[in-house]
Amino acid sequence: MCGIVGIYSQSKEVTPSQMEASLNSIEHRGPDGRGSYFSPSQKVGLGHVRLAIMDTEGGQQPLFNEDRSLVLVANGEFYDFERIREELQAEGHRFKTLSDSEIAVHLFESQGLESIKKLRGEFAFILYDIHKNELIAFRDRFGIKPLFYAHHHDQIIIASEIKALFAAGVPAQWDEDNVYQSMHFASLEGSTLYKNVFQVPPGHCLHLKPSGKTLTKYWDTDYPTKNELTFSSEEDVIREVKTKLEEAIKLRTRSDVPIACYLSGGVDSSTVLGMANRLTGKKIPAFTIAFDHEDFDESALAATMCRFTQSPFHPIKVTNQDFADVFSEAIEKSDMPFYNGHAPARFILSREVKKKGFKVVLGGEGADELFAGYHFSQAALSGSRKSVFKILSRLVQTPTAEILKIKNISPTLFWVARVLGFPPELAASLMERYEHLQEFQDPQFIQRHLSSDPYKDFLWQFPIYKNLRRAPFHVVLYLWMKSHFPQYVLAAERLDMAHAVELRLPFLDHELFEVTKKLPASLLYKNNLNKYLLRTIAQGDVCPEVLTKLKQPFVSPPSTLGNDNPLFTMVCDLIQGQDFRDIPFFHHSHIENLIPKIKKMDDQERAPYDPLFYYLASLAVLKRKYKIS
Repeated sequence: MCGIVGIYSQSKEVTPSQMEASLNSIEHRGPDGRGSYFSPSQKVGLGHVRLAIMDTEGGQQPLFNEDRSLVLVANGEFYDFERIREELQAEGHRFKTLSDSEIAVHLFESQGLESIKKLRGEFAFILYDIHKNELIAFRDRFGIKPLFYAHHHDQIIIASEIKALFAAGVPAQWDEDNVYQSMHFASLEGSTLYKNVFQVPPGHCLHLKPSGKTLTKYWDTDYPTKNELTFSSEEDVIREVKTKLEEAIKLRTRSDVPIACYLSGGVDSSTVLGMANRLTGKKIPAFTIAFDHEDFDESALAATMCRFTQSPFHPIKVTNQDFADVFSEAIEKSDMPFYNGHAPARFILSREVKKKGFKVVLGGEGADELFAGYHFSQAALSGSRKSVFKILSRLVQTPTAEILKIKNISPTLFWVARVLGFPPELAASLMERYEHLQEFQDPQFIQRHLSSDPYKDFLWQFPIYKNLRRAPFHVVLYLWMKSHFPQYVLAAERLDMAHAVELRLPFLDHELFEVTKKLPASLLYKNNLNKYLLRTIAQGDVCPEVLTKLKQPFVSPPSTLGNDNPLFTMVCDLIQGQDFRDIPFFHHSHIENLIPKIKKMDDQERAPYDPLFYYLASLAVLKRKYKIS
């Protein structure tokens, strides 16, 4: 786990000072060392800050092939690298380190762009071919590792975090269209809130050469059609999925430094902890956030799980004051706004893990995506879809009045929700937010986007016909995994790396996904239990109390509850400050007049405003940090 930078230019030279400024901005990602490379022409530069996990003594980067015609900087982990290394050595390749990262440069030399198909793990890496003057950047299949890029003058700059782009000279400016999309929870794939700043989407390769730039997809969450969801027997499925999950966990416990585990009170992280203990024969320490609000605190259940596995238990007690103390720094490290207290909670959790001397932690993210554990995907598990002809007939017969009577609703969202079989509550929730947000937007901002339909722009990115042939729960999961999941949920990676902590996610193993994507709804929701298959697999590794508990998402207590709440006070100060007033998209007088009204509301009335307040306060922090124009 590290931080990487790549700068590619046609005419302007890459200077050491530009590279150093960029690396300095992300040195928290790699406190154990740094290195850089500049091409003979000085038109290309690669930089690396290192968190030493594998081959702690000899794995410095950049890395080269034998004749130094290929240069590599990498972030993340390549699993099962020993086997690939042996295959490459048998072909005659000579290695200079024991690092997992070095396999990528030799594998590329041997197989070119096809080499990506052999790599398994969470990674982002940049390769430069000196002879061809081509730079190639890859991001892992699910988007666990971040990778951003920007066009600035004659240069294309690539880096692990957006702040490194700004430090390299990219101007910090809002992208109004993408801000509008994000306000409606419909961010476009590869977009950011910043002008001319993009993400390499999950499962993509960015290829730069003298003739231009190409962005190519090498992998996708390609769910089968509804008719292809078949299985031989439940017993066979349990055996196959359990074998792949155990393999994924075992590969991720390979490390030259000690490993810990993030633990909630849910079955996902508990499965990872329980299986990892059994497979390694060790008692892996577990870290849990303990909120001071009993409705959100799962530390007692996590403690029960640790007693069951005999793992050392580290509850991290946090208050709203703790959240207020780290809120701004957490937002700055993530370079993006958040809608709840997830950012400060994760920031504090990884900080305490680091203090205890750990660099690597296991986590349970990805299980809800593999086993349809979210509430919205559960609602779609029982959904059905008739033939395309019947769907089109139903669509044509939908009265226009039925759409227009709902104020300010996206017709695309309404129609697509009907056609694709979305759960009614999911579509209704998005529609409600669509209307609710308009109250807080500047009238001129609304006027400029009057002809825009954010959900149309979002949905039309993806293969509609393919989705028509998929089961409704797979459609919902596909859209989720192409948007909010990598752009928001997995963005917590930057909060871990703020303290140089590497998170490994066994559920997000592409070989495991290829097995689970074929499973029908009947194995995912059964006997009134969500994630039925996972709960069955986890028996013996997870305590009964967790196995029978229904899912509770990892969220923190609301910020807006209680007028004396220090987090509420801080949020109000931020959205009443000059930095926020300088953001041109909002109806500022309306928002400021709302604050005294909220103070008079009861908890139930106040709660819906919580995501909005977090979001607005986050934007104020980003505006102040980067002086965004």
